[in-house]
Amino acid sequence: MGERRMTNVSVRTNYDGTYTVRVHGGSEFTSVIEALKSRIPPHSRSYSADAKAWRIRSHYHLAKWLEEINWFDDVEVEEYEQARTERQYQRQAPPPQTPPPSPRESALATLHLAPSAPPELIRAAHKALALIHHPDRGGVLELMKAINNAADVLLKAA
Repeated sequence: MGERRMTNVSVRTNYDGTYTVRVHGGSEFTSVIEALKSRIPPHSRSYSADAKAWRIRSHYHLAKWLEEINWFDDVEVEEYEQARTERQYQRQAPPPQTPPPSPRESALATLHLAPSAPPELIRAAHKALALIHHPDRGGVLELMKAINNAADVLLKAA
């Protein structure tokens, strides 16, 4: 009989709750892989040829598979959690908050106008948008209200 070599299985817990499994050589290699494929459903596993590793998404199925391969004679299982770096625990500064736009800026954006628009242009933009978005012509009432409000804000300021 040929020499039997130990098959090593390493299981690493990832930060996203998945597991990375690597199977290294040995006389039980094929049996271990077949057990993995039969015990863990396809939607809970994927293989990366580049990393030469399996990604397991179900703790339940992983535990059942490990329980099964522990009965093999020449299989050694090594489980460990991925080392956490200090960088993970550093508090990140919240993103800077931008102040909400002023009513004038909001009105200009609603009517698609530049800040230097004269009152005549404001009225023309209001009329053009009202013709397009009026509820009697199939437009949306809330949008028409926003257009009317924007025109009022800009014309009162002018």
